[in-house]
Amino acid sequence: QQHNEIVNELELSLRERERELEGALREVDILRAQQKEANNPERFQQLEQHIVSGLRPMQERLDVLMEKNASLHEQLAEKVKQVGSLQKQLNEADERVSRLEQELKAADADVREARDEADRLRRAMRPLEQEVESSRD
Repeated sequence: QQHNEIVNELELSLRERERELEGALREVDILRAQQKEANNPERFQQLEQHIVSGLRPMQERLDVLMEKNASLHEQLAEKVKQVGSLQKQLNEADERVSRLEQELKAADADVREARDEADRLRRAMRPLEQEVESSRD
């Protein structure tokens, strides 16, 4: 009885080991096939062509984007030049406005001075006009 149990356990263990060995052999076969495929120059060339053909459209798209980027940089540089020119014109206009404001202030002062002088002369002429009027009478 005990002998049969040991034999049964050994048979079970042996079958389990056989299954493990069969699985390991399948893995070895898969690895050998993969190694054979990896060492196959034709397969390598196919993979290389596949990769290159996938990269070609990406490179073309990248080239288009690089051209567009260069064009945008040129446009930006032109806009920067335009802004610089407009800023220079604005600064010159600001300077002219400042000069004209100073001239206007000076002219206003001259006008006030001339009005004051005219008022003073009118006041000074009144007694003379009255004198002339009285001498006519």
